Amino acid sequence: MVTTIDSPFRYPTEEEARKAKRNAYYREWRRKKRLKEKKGQWGGKRKGAGRKKKVIEIFKFNLNKIQEKNLRELGEGSVKAGIQKLIDQHV
Repeated sequence: MVTTIDSPFRYPTEEEARKAKRNAYYREWRRKKRLKEKKGQWGGKRKGAGRKKKVIEIFKFNLNKIQEKNLRELGEGSVKAGIQKLIDQHV
């Protein structure tokens, strides 16, 4: 005769797991609100800790059709590549 032993571990149901996940999210949200942290903050708790943000500068150009056509020819169909080649030539 084989006897079975009940598992000593209690596994949460789907609803309990969902509630626990939601509670953890709101607990973290309230902590950040209380400490006045931004939600998407980079870095750690110490000053200077964490990943450094990349410096990316975005430029906007107003080009007429002739300038666009010349840059496309220079960049072999790509205005972006044409601008890069033009900058490389003059630097």
